[in-house]
Amino acid sequence: MRKAMYKNSEINWGILGTARIARKRMIRAIQQSEGNICLAIASRSENRAKEVAEEFGIPKYYGSYEELIDDPEIDAVYIPLPNSIHHPWVIRTAKKGKHILCEKPLACNLSQVQEMVHVCQRQNIVLLEAFSYFLHPQYTKLNELLKDKIIGEINLIQVYFSFPAQKEHAIRFQSELGGGTLLDIGCYGIDFVQQIYNQKPQNLDALFKIENEVDVEFLGLIKFSDNKEAIIRTSFLQDRKQTLLLYGEKGNIFLPNAFIPTDDKAFLLIKTQTNSWIEEIENVDVDQYGLLVQLFRKLILSKQNMGVFYERYLRNIWTMEDFFKIIRDNEV
Repeated sequence: MRKAMYKNSEINWGILGTARIARKRMIRAIQQSEGNICLAIASRSENRAKEVAEEFGIPKYYGSYEELIDDPEIDAVYIPLPNSIHHPWVIRTAKKGKHILCEKPLACNLSQVQEMVHVCQRQNIVLLEAFSYFLHPQYTKLNELLKDKIIGEINLIQVYFSFPAQKEHAIRFQSELGGGTLLDIGCYGIDFVQQIYNQKPQNLDALFKIENEVDVEFLGLIKFSDNKEAIIRTSFLQDRKQTLLLYGEKGNIFLPNAFIPTDDKAFLLIKTQTNSWIEEIENVDVDQYGLLVQLFRKLILSKQNMGVFYERYLRNIWTMEDFFKIIRDNEV
């Protein structure tokens, strides 16, 4: 059973796997965030787990995922495994009484997300999907502008997320592992659009390019009530780009570095009917992964009801599953 109290309000973390995102971002974010301890890491190879543990100064390492989630000292588990096995490992981890930060996308279909949410609710477990983009200061500014109705009611959102994926990153190109652009990067745009419009889509359409049974390029149109629309484009074949453009009744707002603004200067370009200006973002070098770790810790310690988050997960996967149905129905 999970401990009812946390020693000195510290959260002991275990890392399930040695994925690049864990090594490049999340381990350091945990270690540098107050009240969080990266206590253990696991790999299917004990030698690999030991190697990464020594590199990052992690006290414990395990040669199997089961050993880590069985560790009674672990309070929370970060899961950066392939998309296709998020579901079973979230279920197993939750049943061990551990809180879970799971990489996006949470799972590959609606039934999996429904079961994950049900089990975590039953076990009183925090399950957080590892979207960190909305914690960056540029989204604080964006939310202020939208609240002030600077460009009026939003009626169109355009999202473009692409990068030239390397075939050696084989997971992205394997359908059985949950590969493809829609799951890998399309989930960002779907999540953002759902947060802005906060309603169920009324109609969807899509164009796509399939290679080796995964979508390597995707163009999706989502229509909502009141003539609100969203266009989401993703690609593994185009140059690196991650832009967000919101059109309102009185102007538009452009984010040129929308989802992972860690290496470039972040700013928003605003155009209205009478003016245009740039909002430069201070603290642009903030570690949004560190902010995610702190949010996760806060959710655990405050025992906050996770209902709003779980509704968000379900809305997102409903939309993605509808897009996948369009893809399946149109495959030759």
